Amino acid sequence: MERNRRIKALEDSRPVYLTSEESAAYLRISPITLSKMRMSGEGPRYRKHGRRVVYTVDDLKTWSDEHGQASTNDNAVDHSLVSER
Repeated sequence: MERNRRIKALEDSRPVYLTSEESAAYLRISPITLSKMRMSGEGPRYRKHGRRVVYTVDDLKTWSDEHGQASTNDNAVDHSLVSER
C-alpha cells in the first residue's frame, strides 16, 4: 500500500527524475539488468545529469508499454501478416 502511494506521488509530480536504482525498482527489475540494458541500447530512454544517470516516469512507462508481450512464445507468428500461397 505504501509503495503504491509513493509511485502515485511520483506520477503526480512530473517531471520526476529517478535514479537508476529507483527506476529499476519502479520497473521491478534489478539495477544490474537496467544497467546492462542501457549499455546495449535496449533499455528505456535516460538522461545524464553530470555523471548521474536519471530516468523520468514517463519514459519508463513508454518503454514498458512498447515492450508488452502477447505470448511467451518467441516464435509466435502473426498469421494476419503471412500471405497464403
